Amino acid sequence: MLRSIYVRIAAVGLALLLAGLLLGADTTYYWNLKGLHSAKASSMEAAQLKESFPGLMDMGTDRHGRQVLKGDIVSFTRLELNVGSATVEIVPSDRFSLEIAGKDLSRFTYSNQNGVCKIREEPEIFTWKVFSFSWREEGDHIKLSIPSGVTLSSADLTIASGQLDVRQVGSEAFSIDLASGEVNLSSITTGKLDLHCASGDIRTTDVTAQTLTVYVASGSLVGSGLHTQGMSVQLTSGDATLAGEFLGSNTMRVSSGTLTLRVAGNRQSYSVKTSVLSGSIIVDGQRNPGSMVDAQAANALDISITSGTARVEFGK
Repeated sequence: MLRSIYVRIAAVGLALLLAGLLLGADTTYYWNLKGLHSAKASSMEAAQLKESFPGLMDMGTDRHGRQVLKGDIVSFTRLELNVGSATVEIVPSDRFSLEIAGKDLSRFTYSNQNGVCKIREEPEIFTWKVFSFSWREEGDHIKLSIPSGVTLSSADLTIASGQLDVRQVGSEAFSIDLASGEVNLSSITTGKLDLHCASGDIRTTDVTAQTLTVYVASGSLVGSGLHTQGMSVQLTSGDATLAGEFLGSNTMRVSSGTLTLRVAGNRQSYSVKTSVLSGSIIVDGQRNPGSMVDAQAANALDISITSGTARVEFGK
């Protein structure tokens, strides 16, 4: 019985390989909750794609052989994005617009109603490539443009694997969840910013957040020009370097790694609480000074290191 199953699987694989050779093109098959699909076959379903992406009437193919849909979209105040493996850009513009490129766009769903813009991708259970002339395959790419000066009420961004770039966008609340990859945030203003990264790198530049919460299981966190009124950072394994103005209560927990904190304010404005199990904490050149709690201080730093090193520099 088991041998029969192996023979059938091998026969199907051989048939698909021969089909790919005969077609002489890049043929990709994937299996999701809706069944087995061919990216090559689905590329012919232009009418259905346009129905799935209302407003995106400009359809074509880029130099990587990906389907491309783009066009202006109606305005929205809430953004919900949940995709698998992709590069996502959210950038300023003079109008709301969306451009999406991929080998098979039928895996995506898009809606923009009642002020809520939703972009989702059907999860792939299994994918295999039958034949390809290319050494490198370009993945899915999503570019969302938002008019400068517009502030969203919320933006929830979830990416399983890939890269997220957000530039000069305002939102009352940002929630970013990345399983594996890279996050780049530049010139962001928000009331609440939540960053969660299981494995990868987070880089922020000129970010202003009333409250900032960051969790990195494995990777790196680099932030410059940060302005917060309350911060919570948890780093399980990796390195973090943060520079900026950290007002209010700020908590940092490092299980294994290195933390560097460059504080714009002066030392007298902060109450500092430290805890080290294995490693060291250096505050303005003083190693393991212990807690320096000042109940009259306007701001507070609470730093805990399980294994590693933390360095705090004031007036930077």
